[in-house]
Amino acid sequence: MNWAREWSRACARVVAAPGVALLVGAPDTGKSTLATWLVNACLQAGHRVAVVDADVGQSDVGPPGTVGLGYPAGPIDRLDQVQAAAMAFVGATSPARHPARHVVATASMVWQARREGAAAVVVDTTGTVSGRLGQMLKELKIAATCPEWVLVLERGDELAPILRGLRGRAEPKVLRLPPSGGARERSREERRANRERLLARYLEAASPLDLPLTGLGLVNSFWESDLYEEVPESEWQHLWVGLAGARGEVLAAGTVLEAHYGEDRLRILTPWKEGAAVKGIILGDMRVTPEGREAG
Repeated sequence: MNWAREWSRACARVVAAPGVALLVGAPDTGKSTLATWLVNACLQAGHRVAVVDADVGQSDVGPPGTVGLGYPAGPIDRLDQVQAAAMAFVGATSPARHPARHVVATASMVWQARREGAAAVVVDTTGTVSGRLGQMLKELKIAATCPEWVLVLERGDELAPILRGLRGRAEPKVLRLPPSGGARERSREERRANRERLLARYLEAASPLDLPLTGLGLVNSFWESDLYEEVPESEWQHLWVGLAGARGEVLAAGTVLEAHYGEDRLRILTPWKEGAAVKGIILGDMRVTPEGREAG
């Protein structure tokens, strides 16, 4: 149980000097479990704690395809017990699809938590750490969130390229830790099944919401045209989208049931109920059925 002793020491150090703690590690090293440990340790010390879940493919705080922000009111056993208070929309379950949007989404949630007075901000990240893409994503995320702590879970030296740029810096403080002894490698099929479970859970309280297409601002991520009229109506079906408010804040996510240009209507299955508050749609490039299954 050496890993547990080292994790406890790391949590004690963060508790003594709280701030933004960014967790970095390959898939199935125990990042979510370590995040839970940090949350509980900081809560026990009396700190106001925020969780930013930037693992867009296996998101526990907010649905997949988003970066969620939550404030646990008490000790937790798992991150999925944290209710999302805000979210930023990415629209994909892999940061490789929209790296810039993913970094900006993570940073926006971290800075919102700081503005709202969180003393400790625990940031769970994706397992994309290998190759040039993984290195670039983590370097940009560190630069954008300005963490006081970077907690690294590694089995060997696989994260050395990411940490190389932090040498000699006073901040962030880097803590290199072993993976959880209970971590188990999950297959791609298991990850997809879990993602669909999370999507279905998010849509449990959803109902159809009709919005006028011509009154909406459209944030485009993948269509070649910026004019929705040039896109076949069928292309909207099952599209995973974000609903934006008057200040650009993300109100909710949802899946498009249909678009009807003749009736100037976009019908979205979403937990959000107040159509008048929706001022824009952020387009993703993943598709989700009303049952929460990935389509295409």
